[in-house]
Amino acid sequence: MAFSAPTGTNFRTESGITIPLLRQSLEAIAEFIKSRDTYGYLLRFDDWMQHDGALMPKGKLSWEAFADRYQDEAAIAASMPKRDEVRVGICGPGMEWYLRYFADPSDGTASLDLTVPTEREDEFQEVTEGLAPIAWSRSPAEEYYRLIRSGATPVGVARAATRIEARGPDARFGKLADDLSMGGNFRWLSSGKIAMLIVAPFVMFLGYLWISYLFDRL
Repeated sequence: MAFSAPTGTNFRTESGITIPLLRQSLEAIAEFIKSRDTYGYLLRFDDWMQHDGALMPKGKLSWEAFADRYQDEAAIAASMPKRDEVRVGICGPGMEWYLRYFADPSDGTASLDLTVPTEREDEFQEVTEGLAPIAWSRSPAEEYYRLIRSGATPVGVARAATRIEARGPDARFGKLADDLSMGGNFRWLSSGKIAMLIVAPFVMFLGYLWISYLFDRL
C-alpha cells in the first residue's frame, strides 16, 4: 500500500530525549492509538524522509509485535533501521495517523513525532502533558512534512520556517546567527564558505586602503 502522509496536527519532541523516555512515550502513544484502532494491525516503514522523502514499506505489524519492539532499550536499538537518521514509521491501514521515531544507541538520544487527526489533537495533548519532562511542539501536519522534506530541522515551526523563507544577501548570515543561538544544523556551512567569511572582510579592508592611497595621490 502506497503511503500517504496524513493531514491533521503533528506533535514532536522539541529536542533530543533519552531512549528510556522514548520507550515511555511509545508505550503511552500505543495505548492512545490502540484504544481508538479499528483495524487490528499496523503498517511499518523505514522512513527516509530526512534523506530523499522516500518511505520503504516493511509489511504488516501486529500490536503485540509492535510492543515487543519497545519493551526495553535493547529492543528499541534492535528495531532501528541500520542507517543514519532513518526512522521507524508506524501507521494504521487507514493512515489517519503516523508515528515516526529514532534512537541512537551510541549516545543514548532519541526523538519522535506523531501526527493525529485534527479532531484528536486535544485528546493527545493531554497524553503529552503526562509525559513530563518531555517538551513538545505542535503544528499543522502539512507544514511539518514540508519542512523536513525541504531539509530544515523542525525543532520549532517558527524557527524552521524562518530558515526556509529567508531570501536575499543577508539570508546566510541570518541563518548562521539562528544556528549559533538555537543549536541548528551547520551542514550548509562548508569549509569553503567558512574561508569566504574569514577572507572577505580582509579583502574589503585592503580595497579600502588602496582607494585611500589613490585619493591621496590626487
